[in-house]
Amino acid sequence: MFEGPRIVSSAIRALGTAILLAGCAAEAPSASPAYRAGYDEGCESGHADAGREGYVVRYDAKRLGAESAYREGWAHGYLECLGRARHGPRDIPFAFPVLPLH
Repeated sequence: MFEGPRIVSSAIRALGTAILLAGCAAEAPSASPAYRAGYDEGCESGHADAGREGYVVRYDAKRLGAESAYREGWAHGYLECLGRARHGPRDIPFAFPVLPLH
């Protein structure tokens, strides 16, 4: 049996997931490492609070209280990704119909 369509569908699904996850990490490329860490964890938390599967609320309580860059990054990441997750498409159709080749 020819597995081509299944392989293509899996590859498209993996690429789409990578793009979605990279979107959170790529928001603040020139910011400090503390801001980027906070942003990434805030973004993950925003997706989780919006009800997206596979995401969990994450934060470093010590850094949140002690580092303003981390706290600011977390807040920005949380709000941006929460808004995107709530107003964006819930399910992205990664599996496209494939017609048999005859």
